[in-house]
Amino acid sequence: MTGATGLGSLPGTDAAAAARLALEHAGPGWLPWLPELPARGPWAGLVGRG
Repeated sequence: MTGATGLGSLPGTDAAAAARLALEHAGPGWLPWLPELPARGPWAGLVGRG
């Protein structure tokens, strides 16, 4: 069985650190989430990418 969890938006502007955080917090059998970093600018948020 596979599960998924995680909040999308994270503070900061370091994409590599955000990806590491998502991978580290995904337990066995869980999928990491795609971090969003709205502090990187208006194009980095959910609406800006839409």
